[in-house]
Amino acid sequence: MKRKNPLEKAIQSVIDDCIENDILKEFFEKNRPEVIDMMKEEFYRDIALKAASENGIRYVEGMEKGIEKGLNYVFKLMEQGLSFEEIEKEIEKKPKKKHR
Repeated sequence: MKRKNPLEKAIQSVIDDCIENDILKEFFEKNRPEVIDMMKEEFYRDIALKAASENGIRYVEGMEKGIEKGLNYVFKLMEQGLSFEEIEKEIEKKPKKKHR
């Protein structure tokens, strides 16, 4: 059985809460896997872009390395059980590197 990461658990929890409270219930029941995949993709894209931007990466060839570094940092924070808001605050607190 595949173990869910904290992000997927959070998304599942929100979807479950919506279904229980009859918020787009039929939509979430019908499209749960697609919604989960889309939300994970959007989250990682947003975090990766923010991390890349925060690290001052300006060149396409450097983007992959910066994104990977940013995602690794985010995964470490997620493993510590931080919420999305707490992760954002940690990223904002991280010192910015100055590039020439």
